[in-house]
Amino acid sequence: MTDDVSESLVNEIVRRVVGAMDDRA
Repeated sequence: MTDDVSESLVNEIVRRVVGAMDDRA
């Protein structure tokens, strides 16, 4: 896996976590 792919995965996970936090707020 390249750094670009792993970075994309991290960004996707961060978006889901932030979205879940926004739903709870």
